Amino acid sequence: MIDLYWCLNFSYYFSALLMGAVGLFLIVSTKTPNEKNHHFFIETMLLSMLISFADLILMISKLYENAVIIHHITEFIWYLLNMLMFPVMTAWLLYICNEKLRRSPAFYTVCIIQIAKLLVMGVTMILYELYHVSHLNGTLNPITALGGLLGATLLVANVAILVPRWRKLTTGQRIFFILCDILTPELMILLMEVFLISEQKRKALMYVDEVIRQRDEILRQKKDLARHEAQVAVLQMRPHFIHNTLMSIYYLCRQDADKAQQVILDFNHYLKKNFTAITREDTVPFTEELEHARAYLAVEKVRFPDKLFVELDTPVTVFKLPPLTLQPIVENSVKYGISPDLEPLYLSIITEEADDSISIIVEDTGPGYNPSDDNAPHIALDNIRERLNTMCNGTLDITPRNEGGTKVTIRIPVK
Repeated sequence: MIDLYWCLNFSYYFSALLMGAVGLFLIVSTKTPNEKNHHFFIETMLLSMLISFADLILMISKLYENAVIIHHITEFIWYLLNMLMFPVMTAWLLYICNEKLRRSPAFYTVCIIQIAKLLVMGVTMILYELYHVSHLNGTLNPITALGGLLGATLLVANVAILVPRWRKLTTGQRIFFILCDILTPELMILLMEVFLISEQKRKALMYVDEVIRQRDEILRQKKDLARHEAQVAVLQMRPHFIHNTLMSIYYLCRQDADKAQQVILDFNHYLKKNFTAITREDTVPFTEELEHARAYLAVEKVRFPDKLFVELDTPVTVFKLPPLTLQPIVENSVKYGISPDLEPLYLSIITEEADDSISIIVEDTGPGYNPSDDNAPHIALDNIRERLNTMCNGTLDITPRNEGGTKVTIRIPVK
């Protein structure tokens, strides 16, 4: 007879079946590196769905009096499917704990108990009057009592298997295995989906953490590379510049000892800044970079007193930038801007502050920047650009001046 209770039960089992189908689709369509875990979820979800389907058949068969045989066969299959659930759960528990299934007494114990329960249930099904736990002539039926005893033994065995392996499980796994012993197959479907979603969320978080770790590692490697490039730039100081500076000092010692002494101090300061940059792993104050460039320009000014004219306009100085940023740009301007065939070189260093950035502008009146001229200066400027981007999220732009020459603009974001 179809009544409200029957409709509610039917809706419950049918909803569980649909939910299981959705969960099975999610499991099959989701790729996982752990193949055994993947198979476990598929097997468990299939078992739960088959049990829910058997429940539906049992409910429908009760509506027809001539469907008794179908009812009993379905009922036996229902018990068989329920009994398979415990060995599957035990197998997965042992796998999580890195135990061999074939060598585990725990797995064989569960299987033996379930086989015994199945035999008892088979006898009960044949002897229909012993189908439920009941009293016969005032005494408890021994076969039914044996089935109940085996069921209790199975619960004790599950607890005995779970307790020694408790510390090897995550919190989610512990809750899952505890609830497996007390939930119906239909609620098992819901539990499986919740557990699957939580596992996928955990894996997603682990993936995000790994991506962040790799990103941080890449940034660290980029900073190391930028530092090594700065060190290489120091070690690649032009031999001709050093030689010519020493020769200038040599001649100045006879002509103007005081001036020679000042050039030695400037040259020493320039070398000291160069070699100090090797040990610097982070950004440095702009004032240090400016002093480095001043020392270099002071030495070059002695060599080219009528060819090099420098103007400094740096009201903004309280910020940091990578080491060996300003001096190589200035050196590049002098190297390619001073020649007997060219007009005197006018070079300016300017700092400006905007709302979101600070700019360093290096302008010269040299022959101008041509990307097709020579690769050497371009490689140096590319290295500076890369270090600016890596170490302080800065930029470097090279543009021609309207009056002739080159304009190099460095922009550093204000934090």
